[in-house]
Amino acid sequence: MQQNSGQDTCAEPAIVMTRITAKWRPSILRLLHDEPRRFGALRSGIPAISERMLVYSLRELERDGIVLRTALSMKPPHVIYSLTAFGAGCARHIEALLDYLATPSEAIASTRPPPRER
Repeated sequence: MQQNSGQDTCAEPAIVMTRITAKWRPSILRLLHDEPRRFGALRSGIPAISERMLVYSLRELERDGIVLRTALSMKPPHVIYSLTAFGAGCARHIEALLDYLATPSEAIASTRPPPRER
């Protein structure tokens, strides 16, 4: 079994925020927060993402120490993606933020100007 040690974590909070909130990454974190998954399960869990973008996103998250890639010595080879401890913390906060943003807020709605007529 091979594992990435997650040593190349990004240090600055702004960089981390940019990396974990890129287009598809909250969805990836949300799926991995539930349980470790194989590539195919991640792909089917986010139908709109291309295979290329999923591979790219997983590599970036792995490089940043957020996702752990575990290659199992089997025939055929299996790769399982899971969250590191740091990644689980990030996923918890992303999950809370997404839940909060999904809840309609009258305070936000009342501050928006009415739509302009054309």
